Amino acid sequence: MRTTLVIDDDLYRRVKAKAAMEGRKVTELIEDEASRPDGHITLKMNSLVDAAMIESLYAASGSGTRIDLIVRGICCLRPGVDGLSENIRVRSIVGRYLEHSRIYRFGSRGRTRHYYIGSADLMPRNLDRRVEALAPITDPDLQFRIDEVLDVLLADGSIATCTPENGHRDLFFGFPNSYGTLGYAIKVTARTVPVKPYVRIEHVRHTDAKRCFQDLESRCRAKDADFIDGAVFSDGEMYITLGRFADSAPQASDYSFEHIYYRSIREKRTDTLATRDFIWRWDTDWFWCSKNLFVQNPLVRRIVGRERLNSTTYAKVMRWNSKWGLTRAFSRLTGNHPESVIQDVDIPIARAPEFLAFFREEIGILPVWICPIGAYDSQARFPLYPVDPNTLYVNFGFWDVVQDRVRREPGWYNRKIERKVTELGGVKSLYSDSYYPEEEFWRLYNKPAYDALKRRYDPQGRFKNLYQKCVLRR
Repeated sequence: MRTTLVIDDDLYRRVKAKAAMEGRKVTELIEDEASRPDGHITLKMNSLVDAAMIESLYAASGSGTRIDLIVRGICCLRPGVDGLSENIRVRSIVGRYLEHSRIYRFGSRGRTRHYYIGSADLMPRNLDRRVEALAPITDPDLQFRIDEVLDVLLADGSIATCTPENGHRDLFFGFPNSYGTLGYAIKVTARTVPVKPYVRIEHVRHTDAKRCFQDLESRCRAKDADFIDGAVFSDGEMYITLGRFADSAPQASDYSFEHIYYRSIREKRTDTLATRDFIWRWDTDWFWCSKNLFVQNPLVRRIVGRERLNSTTYAKVMRWNSKWGLTRAFSRLTGNHPESVIQDVDIPIARAPEFLAFFREEIGILPVWICPIGAYDSQARFPLYPVDPNTLYVNFGFWDVVQDRVRREPGWYNRKIERKVTELGGVKSLYSDSYYPEEEFWRLYNKPAYDALKRRYDPQGRFKNLYQKCVLRR
């Protein structure tokens, strides 16, 4: 008999040891998932032999639960049998290093999932005659990584090399904005530009939105700089930032620790940064969102330290807060009803002043990032991201919370933005929450083109479709 020695008592209580592994806990998780209308079970193991476990999976399939099994070796379950296992798919993958990882995931996208990793396969010898361990994974970053691993393993394994000219040109142009619903990019060839050691910055202030966007368009057409973006701080204070490569600089600013870049826009007309620092200038304070974590306070900033002032840290904190709901609880205590408004939208530059006026009046978040967006090729069209390659757009980026004293329906402010973007002929990025009705969504994001890509590159529906993933969050 194999034994497991666990020194830490608290760790031992958290680990699902033999009693959890020998049928009872796993069976409970299978049965619980089978009771849900959107049930989904994903199991990765070396072997599936145990008869009781197989019967539990058959029963779950019969209730309509989708079951994906990744079994490296022996599998005694028969998938795809009508009336028995039509909702079960089995894949056998043998990796280069004969990987032994076991992953057990219960739940669908859009609701709480349960993740476990462990030492045991679903075999009688593991469940009945050994001491095995099954540990819950609660860290959001690790859960995200597990999702990535399983998505890749559940793909059909085919690899397509896509270029603008070859037989997969439809996927080359259709891949942007598909958000992993057609497959994953495993190798990318990207264009680069030569760089110089420094970037000299000029901040051009405007007090009128119409003139600001006219100036932005003229500078883009004239190719007046190597880099162009900007920020809006109020109705009468907005800036276009021009960056130009330079071979040398008498002095370069540093915004990686004590100084805050977005504040410098209002304080300095000109500035110089090392090229690497320029590329990462927004990351130290996640544009300006670090204010929500109080790290713009000099004392807090020094306590946190330079190495933790970055978007990776902030994203971890936000996922942790999303899980435990601390800010939601605080808002309830203060009588507010918060709604996260985290969006990037592309608006034709001729309509940009109109969008900004709407946003200031109806949403009220400040600052707002602005960045011109244009096509590198006037003939290139991306069917799932329907922008006109001959039109210059402005990307508006806004990432904050609207506090409302009135309880609204979910997505109240985000829906307003979606409607306005559509009215102005713009396009919304789908990386965050979306609320479109299904019919409207497919009208905006080219359902015929998407369906054609899905039929060719994911005919068995191994990945969710774009609406399911980006709106339903499955």
